[in-house]
Amino acid sequence: MFSEPEENELPDRPLPDRYFVHFGQLRTRKGTEWLAEALLLAWAEEPALTMLWIGPAEKASVERWYARWAEHGRNVTYYGALPRPQLHAILRRASAAVLPSIVDNLPNTVIESLLAGVPVIGSAGASIDELVQPGITGELVPILDTPALAAAMVRVWRGQTSAAPGFTWTSATRTEMSPPVAVGNLLRFAGLS
Repeated sequence: MFSEPEENELPDRPLPDRYFVHFGQLRTRKGTEWLAEALLLAWAEEPALTMLWIGPAEKASVERWYARWAEHGRNVTYYGALPRPQLHAILRRASAAVLPSIVDNLPNTVIESLLAGVPVIGSAGASIDELVQPGITGELVPILDTPALAAAMVRVWRGQTSAAPGFTWTSATRTEMSPPVAVGNLLRFAGLS
């Protein structure tokens, strides 16, 4: 799933040397509006904090975010939806994935990030806290706590946490989600094995 990407899988636009990524469905329940506000606080502490946003979003929302960010808007590159190989190539190079869902039941973006060895800055809820180990594979903040989300981003950007890229995600949850185990569990649940 995460083989080393080919150079031609990268987007045409050059990538920053260092960045966080926010990807998936860019909408309120995925924490996108919350993140848009938290960035303003984070930039007050770390003006160089840079993000790439990848995924479908309403045009009016994108325009509203950039208007709110004003001059800091240059620190966020919105790509829209990208093919999976390009998304994964960008994800693997990220310093962290910021995925603060407000409502979720199986946050695939978090799973993809952890499998790629990319720390997740997410919400302590919405099932993210079942996947992320604070200080090891990422950082968790209370849902809709804008100052806490901004502070977590600043800590990770400054390297003031032990959660860093390059880890191998090992947890009981990861084991349970591996295809052979998941299929076996499903078959047992359905009474077919």
